[in-house]
Amino acid sequence: MLREALRHCGLVAILRGIRPDEAVGAGEQLHSVGYRILEVPLNSPEPLQSIKKLRPALPTDCIVGAGTAHRASPIEAVPAARGMPAVP
Repeated sequence: MLREALRHCGLVAILRGIRPDEAVGAGEQLHSVGYRILEVPLNSPEPLQSIKKLRPALPTDCIVGAGTAHRASPIEAVPAARGMPAVP
């Protein structure tokens, strides 16, 4: 899936500083112009809420993930925010 997403556009959209109330609109716009990989930096306001809103709002060909991770604990919460089981 990652290779296909990169083939589609070749770029990753980093939504630095995005707020949950802005996430879906920004994600839909980015997807409409060809982006298939979106990153919500974990130092953004309420990043897990943004991810929780983005994932179900976008088509399955769009990868939604997290970045700018400085500690393990926020990273461990990302799969649940994406609606996926935790990684052991």
